[in-house]
Amino acid sequence: MNKSSPEGYKASEIRMMFFIWRETRHNERGVTVSGLSEVMEVTSPTVTPLIRGMEKKELVFRYNDQEDRRVVRVKLTEKGEEVTRAAMEKYSSRFKGLCEHLGAEKVEQLTELLDQVYHYLEELLIQDSHKS
Repeated sequence: MNKSSPEGYKASEIRMMFFIWRETRHNERGVTVSGLSEVMEVTSPTVTPLIRGMEKKELVFRYNDQEDRRVVRVKLTEKGEEVTRAAMEKYSSRFKGLCEHLGAEKVEQLTELLDQVYHYLEELLIQDSHKS
């Protein structure tokens, strides 16, 4: 992922912008810092410096929620939208190239295997949560 990120941006920044972009589609007001940390599965203190760095690069902006001033929301700037769109196009192109390289039969096999891996890991998480 690092090597396929648009030039000048860290993989963590691209990942964050994907999450912000996706979450903003569900809520036009933007995503909260706690919401970002939850969806990225990291702590808020981990997310905050990343957001600050992205603000300096003019990729995102933070603001206080109009309904609850204690809540800080994050949205992509126009530049952030452009970088996210470029990253999506790059990833999509690479994925399409991979599918063409593998061929339909191997793509089907890979899909089935990844589905099995996902369900196995999901089951482990459920078992671990019952132990806690």
